[in-house]
Amino acid sequence: MQPFVSLSRALRPPEPCLHRHISPQWLSASTLSFQPLRFLRTSAPTSPRRIPNFAFAFDIDGVLLRSSSPLPRATQTLRTLQSLRIPFILLTNGGGKHERDRVSELSFLLSVPLSTSMFVQSHTPFADLVDKVDEEGGKPLRERPVLVVGGEGNRVRKVAEEYDYISPISQRSGSNEGHVDTDFNTP
Repeated sequence: MQPFVSLSRALRPPEPCLHRHISPQWLSASTLSFQPLRFLRTSAPTSPRRIPNFAFAFDIDGVLLRSSSPLPRATQTLRTLQSLRIPFILLTNGGGKHERDRVSELSFLLSVPLSTSMFVQSHTPFADLVDKVDEEGGKPLRERPVLVVGGEGNRVRKVAEEYDYISPISQRSGSNEGHVDTDFNTP
């Protein structure tokens, strides 16, 4: 086996074959071939790491963050799991923001790259229901009126619209279109 070939030598044309009586002036650029680069391995090839058959689930509030501040070791823990390719998911019973907005905020606060695939809020399952066909009317749920409750102001309604629900209805004071004028606290 030939040892490591330097880059300058590897890109040089081969020496003329003098034993075959070929002189250098007969060689042209089209007849030259370059020697391939050869590399020495410094270690044996390794197989890709297997994804473990376990994962972690973290609540966000009080486990990773307190208010908007990361708790000690939260960032280090998530980075370690990512470097070891151990799957994890972040859960919260909060909501009122689209997943991509909340994940962007969490990535910034925790200084860890995150994606929406590793994040679940209380209303996240409803994103998957938008195309479910209603048994009564035979229409996808996106085309049916959907009552959304919770959050401040119109935030939950806007999230439902971003999920592609056409007619989300939210509880709010006043009787604008798309809102129910009621007090859910009254028996």
